Amino acid sequence: MVVAAPRRRSPPSRKSAALRAMDVNPAPASFRRGLANAHFLKWSASDVIGIARNHKVFVGMQTGYILWSWLIEGRSRATIAALFMFTCRGILGYATQLPLPEGYLGSGVDFPVGNASFFLFYSGHVAAAVIASLDMKRVQRWELAYLFDLLNVLQVMRLLATRGHYTIDLAVGLGAGILFDSLAGKYLKLRYDIK
Repeated sequence: MVVAAPRRRSPPSRKSAALRAMDVNPAPASFRRGLANAHFLKWSASDVIGIARNHKVFVGMQTGYILWSWLIEGRSRATIAALFMFTCRGILGYATQLPLPEGYLGSGVDFPVGNASFFLFYSGHVAAAVIASLDMKRVQRWELAYLFDLLNVLQVMRLLATRGHYTIDLAVGLGAGILFDSLAGKYLKLRYDIK
Protein backbone atom coordinates (compact mmCIF):
# COMPACT_ATOMS: atom_id res chain seq x y z
CA MET A 1 0.00 0.00 0.00
CA VAL A 2 1.46 3.32 -1.10
CA VAL A 3 0.63 6.42 0.89
CA ALA A 4 0.96 9.71 -0.92
CA ALA A 5 2.76 12.53 0.85
CA PRO A 6 0.59 15.54 1.61
CA ARG A 7 0.86 18.32 -0.91
CA ARG A 8 2.40 21.59 0.13
CA ARG A 9 0.47 24.65 -0.88
CA SER A 10 2.34 27.63 -2.20
CA PRO A 11 1.34 31.10 -1.04
CA PRO A 12 -1.25 32.82 -3.23
CA SER A 13 0.14 34.76 -6.14
CA ARG A 14 -0.64 38.41 -6.81
CA LYS A 15 -2.83 37.35 -9.71
CA SER A 16 -5.02 35.08 -7.59
CA ALA A 17 -5.31 37.78 -4.88
CA ALA A 18 -6.32 40.31 -7.55
CA LEU A 19 -8.94 37.91 -8.94
CA ARG A 20 -10.32 37.38 -5.45
CA ALA A 21 -10.49 41.13 -4.93
CA MET A 22 -12.49 41.44 -8.17
CA ASP A 23 -14.78 38.59 -6.99
CA VAL A 24 -13.82 36.47 -10.00
CA ASN A 25 -13.20 32.78 -9.45
CA PRO A 26 -9.84 31.61 -10.75
CA ALA A 27 -9.60 28.29 -12.55
CA PRO A 28 -10.78 25.43 -10.36
CA ALA A 29 -8.18 23.75 -8.22
CA SER A 30 -8.70 20.48 -10.08
CA PHE A 31 -7.50 22.14 -13.28
CA ARG A 32 -4.46 23.61 -11.57
CA ARG A 33 -3.52 20.26 -9.99
CA GLY A 34 -4.66 18.19 -12.91
CA LEU A 35 -7.56 15.83 -12.74
CA ALA A 36 -5.50 12.95 -11.37
CA ASN A 37 -7.12 13.14 -7.94
CA ALA A 38 -10.73 13.46 -9.11
CA HIS A 39 -12.67 10.62 -7.50
CA PHE A 40 -15.08 10.11 -10.40
CA LEU A 41 -12.14 9.52 -12.76
CA LYS A 42 -11.38 6.35 -10.81
CA TRP A 43 -14.69 4.85 -11.89
CA SER A 44 -14.60 2.11 -14.48
CA ALA A 45 -16.37 2.51 -17.81
CA SER A 46 -19.01 0.02 -16.67
CA ASP A 47 -19.76 2.21 -13.61
CA VAL A 48 -20.42 5.26 -15.78
CA ILE A 49 -22.38 3.32 -18.42
CA GLY A 50 -24.47 1.67 -15.69
CA ILE A 51 -25.53 5.05 -14.33
CA ALA A 52 -26.23 6.39 -17.83
CA ARG A 53 -28.25 3.29 -18.70
CA ASN A 54 -30.53 3.74 -15.72
CA HIS A 55 -31.38 7.41 -16.18
CA LYS A 56 -33.87 7.39 -13.30
CA VAL A 57 -30.87 7.43 -10.96
CA PHE A 58 -29.45 10.54 -12.65
CA VAL A 59 -32.85 12.29 -12.66
CA GLY A 60 -33.12 11.47 -8.96
CA MET A 61 -29.64 12.88 -8.38
CA GLN A 62 -30.60 16.12 -10.14
CA THR A 63 -33.86 16.46 -8.23
CA GLY A 64 -32.23 15.55 -4.94
CA TYR A 65 -29.43 18.06 -5.37
CA ILE A 66 -31.74 20.91 -6.40
CA LEU A 67 -34.08 20.28 -3.47
CA TRP A 68 -31.14 19.81 -1.06
CA SER A 69 -29.63 23.16 -2.04
CA TRP A 70 -32.94 24.85 -1.19
CA LEU A 71 -34.32 22.90 1.79
CA ILE A 72 -31.07 22.07 3.62
CA GLU A 73 -28.58 24.72 2.50
CA GLY A 74 -31.07 27.56 2.10
CA ARG A 75 -29.95 28.50 -1.42
CA SER A 76 -33.00 28.83 -3.65
CA ARG A 77 -31.46 29.80 -6.99
CA ALA A 78 -31.34 26.28 -8.49
CA THR A 79 -34.90 25.55 -7.33
CA ILE A 80 -36.23 28.80 -8.78
CA ALA A 81 -34.36 28.11 -12.04
CA ALA A 82 -35.92 24.63 -12.21
CA LEU A 83 -39.40 26.07 -11.55
CA PHE A 84 -38.91 28.66 -14.31
CA MET A 85 -37.58 25.98 -16.65
CA PHE A 86 -40.38 23.45 -16.08
CA THR A 87 -43.07 26.15 -16.32
CA CYS A 88 -41.71 27.34 -19.65
CA ARG A 89 -41.28 23.73 -20.79
CA GLY A 90 -44.92 22.98 -20.01
CA ILE A 91 -46.09 26.02 -21.97
CA LEU A 92 -43.85 25.19 -24.93
CA GLY A 93 -44.84 21.52 -24.74
CA TYR A 94 -48.47 22.46 -25.00
CA ALA A 95 -47.82 24.94 -27.84
CA THR A 96 -45.52 22.69 -29.89
CA GLN A 97 -46.91 19.18 -30.02
CA LEU A 98 -44.29 17.52 -32.17
CA PRO A 99 -44.67 14.03 -33.60
CA LEU A 100 -42.60 11.39 -31.86
CA PRO A 101 -39.29 10.61 -33.58
CA GLU A 102 -39.31 7.49 -35.73
CA GLY A 103 -38.25 4.52 -33.62
CA TYR A 104 -39.02 6.36 -30.35
CA LEU A 105 -38.35 4.25 -27.26
CA GLY A 106 -40.31 5.67 -24.33
CA SER A 107 -39.48 5.17 -20.68
CA GLY A 108 -41.44 4.59 -17.49
CA VAL A 109 -40.91 8.18 -16.37
CA ASP A 110 -42.51 9.83 -19.43
CA PHE A 111 -45.15 12.35 -18.40
CA PRO A 112 -47.98 12.54 -19.14
CA VAL A 113 -48.20 8.80 -19.68
CA GLY A 114 -49.54 7.88 -23.11
CA ASN A 115 -48.86 11.32 -24.61
CA ALA A 116 -45.07 11.69 -24.41
CA SER A 117 -45.03 14.10 -27.36
CA PHE A 118 -46.59 16.72 -25.09
CA PHE A 119 -43.25 17.29 -23.35
CA LEU A 120 -40.91 16.55 -26.23
CA PHE A 121 -39.60 20.10 -26.75
CA TYR A 122 -37.12 20.82 -24.98
CA SER A 123 -35.23 18.29 -22.88
CA GLY A 124 -35.96 18.85 -19.21
CA HIS A 125 -33.45 16.12 -18.32
CA VAL A 126 -30.61 18.09 -19.93
CA ALA A 127 -31.78 21.48 -18.65
CA ALA A 128 -32.12 20.27 -15.03
CA ALA A 129 -28.65 18.69 -15.13
CA VAL A 130 -27.19 21.98 -16.42
CA ILE A 131 -28.97 23.95 -13.66
CA ALA A 132 -27.62 21.58 -10.99
CA SER A 133 -24.11 21.63 -12.47
CA LEU A 134 -24.02 25.44 -12.63
CA ASP A 135 -25.11 25.61 -9.00
CA MET A 136 -22.37 23.16 -8.00
CA LYS A 137 -19.78 25.27 -9.81
CA ARG A 138 -21.08 28.41 -8.10
CA VAL A 139 -20.39 26.85 -4.67
CA GLN A 140 -17.15 25.27 -5.91
CA ARG A 141 -18.17 21.62 -5.80
CA TRP A 142 -16.01 21.03 -8.84
CA GLU A 143 -15.78 17.23 -8.84
CA LEU A 144 -19.52 16.79 -8.44
CA ALA A 145 -20.15 19.38 -11.16
CA TYR A 146 -17.80 17.57 -13.55
CA LEU A 147 -19.51 14.27 -12.73
CA PHE A 148 -22.90 15.83 -13.60
CA ASP A 149 -21.46 17.26 -16.83
CA LEU A 150 -20.08 13.83 -17.79
CA LEU A 151 -23.37 12.12 -16.96
CA ASN A 152 -25.24 14.78 -18.92
CA VAL A 153 -23.12 14.03 -22.01
CA LEU A 154 -23.90 10.33 -21.58
CA GLN A 155 -27.56 11.22 -21.09
CA VAL A 156 -27.56 13.19 -24.37
CA MET A 157 -26.04 10.19 -26.17
CA ARG A 158 -28.68 7.91 -24.61
CA LEU A 159 -31.53 10.22 -25.60
CA LEU A 160 -30.22 10.39 -29.16
CA ALA A 161 -29.67 6.63 -29.36
CA THR A 162 -33.14 5.79 -28.04
CA ARG A 163 -34.71 8.59 -30.08
CA GLY A 164 -36.07 10.04 -26.85
CA HIS A 165 -35.63 13.56 -28.24
CA TYR A 166 -34.82 15.35 -31.44
CA THR A 167 -31.31 16.83 -31.52
CA ILE A 168 -32.70 20.36 -31.31
CA ASP A 169 -34.56 19.44 -28.10
CA LEU A 170 -31.26 18.57 -26.46
CA ALA A 171 -29.45 21.69 -27.70
CA VAL A 172 -32.29 23.94 -26.54
CA GLY A 173 -32.36 22.06 -23.20
CA LEU A 174 -28.69 22.98 -22.69
CA GLY A 175 -29.41 26.62 -23.51
CA ALA A 176 -32.55 26.62 -21.37
CA GLY A 177 -30.60 25.42 -18.33
CA ILE A 178 -28.12 28.28 -18.73
CA LEU A 179 -30.86 30.83 -19.46
CA PHE A 180 -33.09 29.92 -16.52
CA ASP A 181 -30.16 29.76 -14.10
CA SER A 182 -29.26 33.29 -15.20
CA LEU A 183 -32.88 34.48 -14.90
CA ALA A 184 -33.17 32.98 -11.41
CA GLY A 185 -30.03 34.86 -10.38
CA LYS A 186 -31.44 38.12 -11.74
CA TYR A 187 -34.77 37.47 -10.01
CA LEU A 188 -33.07 36.89 -6.65
CA LYS A 189 -30.90 39.97 -7.09
CA LEU A 190 -33.88 42.19 -7.90
CA ARG A 191 -36.22 40.69 -5.34
CA TYR A 192 -33.92 40.07 -2.39
CA ASP A 193 -30.59 41.60 -3.39
CA ILE A 194 -29.01 38.10 -3.21
CA LYS A 195 -26.15 37.00 -5.47
